Amino acid sequence: METSATSSSRALLVRVGGRDVALEARSTRGAALVEHVTPVPRSSEMLLGLIAVRGDIVPLVDLARLLGSATPEFVGRQAVVVETRGERFAFPVEDVFGFANVVPAHGALTAPPVEVGERVVEALSLDEALTALSERISLV
Repeated sequence: METSATSSSRALLVRVGGRDVALEARSTRGAALVEHVTPVPRSSEMLLGLIAVRGDIVPLVDLARLLGSATPEFVGRQAVVVETRGERFAFPVEDVFGFANVVPAHGALTAPPVEVGERVVEALSLDEALTALSERISLV
């Protein structure tokens, strides 16, 4: 069952760690090919390293691990760049499916799964993800 447009917002649909996730479209800043990752010595396992995105250095974080999934191979794959609360970060994705209207997650990392077309997706709160990540690594 697709969500109603009155309480929903535009979302980018991606696969992260084998899970289909909806990201608030207004917070996405694009996608980048992960060609080279600069490791950060003595950093948390949640910080995969740093990548260059259109001339900026952006932390590449392990959103799959945060969601309880295994870390996928990420070199040579796409990463989605997002920005929330003034902080920009990227995370590897296995696939990008397009856009849909989805009820956003509020007050939790993910909202209960909903059907969007033929996919079952979870809306992800980027604010909550940043809070959880910042508890594990120094992003903010």
